[in-house]
Amino acid sequence: SIGRVLTRQDARGAGLGYALMEQAVAAIYQVWGPQAIRIGAQEQLAGFYVKHGFKDVGKPYTEDGIPHLEMLRDA
Repeated sequence: SIGRVLTRQDARGAGLGYALMEQAVAAIYQVWGPQAIRIGAQEQLAGFYVKHGFKDVGKPYTEDGIPHLEMLRDA
């Protein structure tokens, strides 16, 4: 599972979140082999995950008062 991907506010825009996500996906593939990865993403951040190959695959839902999407990255 990939938990929340975040960086300090003053470090945003430097590509650190992108690098963290790439490392998380690489670690999953290294440990468990290439496979589909399913995540729940805040709706406002869907574009970030699309850049990493994730697609919106489910009905939107609300978690902690925040709209979320179910997203999937194929193996």
